[in-house]
Amino acid sequence: MIYGQCVRPLLSGCPANVRGIWDYLCGEIINNVIDHSQAEHLDITITQDYLNTCVQIADDGIGIFEKIRAYLGLSNLEEAVGELFKGKLTTDSAHHSGEGIFFSSRLADEFVIFSSGLFFTHNRFENDKLLNELPATGTIVRMTLSNFSKKEAKDVFNLYADPESGFTKTQIPLRQYFESSPVSRSQAKRLCSRLDRFREVTLDFTGLDWIGQGFAHQLFVVFQNEHPNIRLLPVGMTEDVEKMVRHVMQS
Repeated sequence: MIYGQCVRPLLSGCPANVRGIWDYLCGEIINNVIDHSQAEHLDITITQDYLNTCVQIADDGIGIFEKIRAYLGLSNLEEAVGELFKGKLTTDSAHHSGEGIFFSSRLADEFVIFSSGLFFTHNRFENDKLLNELPATGTIVRMTLSNFSKKEAKDVFNLYADPESGFTKTQIPLRQYFESSPVSRSQAKRLCSRLDRFREVTLDFTGLDWIGQGFAHQLFVVFQNEHPNIRLLPVGMTEDVEKMVRHVMQS
């Protein structure tokens, strides 16, 4: 009802694929607020021009990163932010699949979550200016999509899921997951947490100049040997990163 009253009337001139994406985006985020945030208030701000529509959904609840940290028993909020990149994460598995934020972040042209002094976005290392917008409490989700987008929701879903096996693939942008080049086994172990829920994991090294031997060995040797049925696909590697991966796999 909230989406139908506040957002949908402004999208009447957009093509069906754009309206369909907004149906999904707003439905997922609003339901998350209602079911998970423990918030008393929900505010929706809509900004639209000829080219783009931006929807911002804010609540005064517990904060999404704190909710994830407490549920998974993580040591800090930064680890909770990292878990969102993987997908299949929900604090209420009886009622939610854990796919909403994962797919929403890929359907929108720009998708940012602000909470607890931190933010989640696939363009994290290009958005330092976002640090000035972090709320002290609650959660803000900001989504932007071109009014003329050619994206089809089914095409994005098909990249990571299929009707028979479901959500079996994920892609993790490591430069956003780690603050700097990862070097240790402990960092690799944190990355590998919950990856056993997938059959194929694309590891995007774009933006990382190098990685440590311990990190590479734990990921590409130890984890891979323990999970031979999971396919790890490294992409975006520099020459130095690729050399380290080859080194640990040949040693």
